[in-house]
Amino acid sequence: MGPFQRFFRFHYDRGLPANRVTKRTLLSEVASLFDPLGLLGPLTVVAKIILQETWQAQIGWDESLLQDVYERWSNLRQQLWRLNELQILR
Repeated sequence: MGPFQRFFRFHYDRGLPANRVTKRTLLSEVASLFDPLGLLGPLTVVAKIILQETWQAQIGWDESLLQDVYERWSNLRQQLWRLNELQILR
C-alpha cells in the first residue's frame, strides 16, 4: 500500500443536542445523514425506526419525545459522533 491511500470518511457535526428534542429536530438530524453508498445503512435504519415510533405515538412536530424514545435517540446520537473516526478504504 502506498502513502496516498484513499478512504471514505464520514462527518457528523450536529452540535450540542437541543434542550428539548422534538419530532422536528429528530427529523432534521435523521435527514442530515448523507450516505449515498448505503454504508451507514444499519445506523440510518435504526434512526428511521425511532422516527417512525414518534408517528405511531402521534407526537406533534413540536412536542417533546417520549422518555423511552428520547433515551434510544440519545444513545444512537452518541454512536453517530463516532462516525468522525470511521475510515473505510476505497
